[in-house]
Amino acid sequence: MRTKRIGVPYRFTYPNYGTPETHPDYRAHSNQIVTILRQLSNRECDPECQPMWRIVARDGWVGSAHSSELRAAKLPKLPKQKMLFIVCRFWLKSKKQPVQEFFTVHTTFNRATYQCDKLTNKFGPTFIIVEAPLDP
Repeated sequence: MRTKRIGVPYRFTYPNYGTPETHPDYRAHSNQIVTILRQLSNRECDPECQPMWRIVARDGWVGSAHSSELRAAKLPKLPKQKMLFIVCRFWLKSKKQPVQEFFTVHTTFNRATYQCDKLTNKFGPTFIIVEAPLDP
């Protein structure tokens, strides 16, 4: 029997025993993604049915589950987000007022580094590279 890991998402499947609906909240959350909060102690459940887990659904519902009711969830992969690399100059105009001066935008980190190095050699070490996600 594989052990479950706390904080990892699992698919909760509440079995249909063919009995009257005594736990409608469990049936409502069957086949949903849940996260394990902790393992239940022997006082909280019957030691013969160990291990059992305290779980939380994405909508905030908290319940208990046997290990057999939890399966590894295959979450969809998120597309890699495109990034922009902005080269800025950051310097202090006075003691209280910092100034950021925008210079260039690049789509790769290598080109931004090259530009930053070139500007640093010309004007001094006041240039930084800021990563910014590209809006879709």
